Amino acid sequence: MKIYGTAKGGALSKKDFGVAFSSGGGGTQITMLNEDDNITGNEGIGQLKIGYKFLTGHTLIDTTIESVFLKLKSSGSQSSGTLAVYAGQDTGDAGNNTLIGTVAASTISTSEYEFYEFTGTSYELQVNDIIWITNNALLDSKWALRYYANAAGGYSPEPPNDFWGGGGDLPNGNTEGTVDAGATVTAYRNSTASTAGIPPGLDGSTTGHPIVIKITYTE
Repeated sequence: MKIYGTAKGGALSKKDFGVAFSSGGGGTQITMLNEDDNITGNEGIGQLKIGYKFLTGHTLIDTTIESVFLKLKSSGSQSSGTLAVYAGQDTGDAGNNTLIGTVAASTISTSEYEFYEFTGTSYELQVNDIIWITNNALLDSKWALRYYANAAGGYSPEPPNDFWGGGGDLPNGNTEGTVDAGATVTAYRNSTASTAGIPPGLDGSTTGHPIVIKITYTE
């Protein structure tokens, strides 16, 4: 695993980029852009954790993650606290996972969903790693992000879903982003406060919470 740098983050333009591009700082971007609902997290540290587990054969395996973009909104005024994106798979020791970047809650819009960039620490992604977002400091208000709820009654076939491959296994899969990146499983926890740097478990057998996301990586 290669990590270097310090965590930082900030807002991105509301414009959605294309499927892949070379950014000014170098790198390629893959995306999941289907969205039809919001999911809300409470103020407590680590209450909502949500993201993806990356399986064998995914485009991102053995690449270096440079930045992660998520579509967020704050439910009310925030004077303190931070949202954070992590990567890793250790469920027992947060020190073995990596903080990719943070965004100050006070900078997040209270009026509309916008993309925010989490960057600062590069991370070499391995098979079965999870990339997730949570808040790692107490917030003043709830926060929310966009995801693809799709239809009530769960997904068919059941997770794990090859959501970024072949158009996605979910009904009306990832048609608005990268459709050939490979297999992922959604990871989700929405409960009591917990250690921010420990990844969430996987979604149940008939449900999923695929979040809108953009990931910039280098080979």
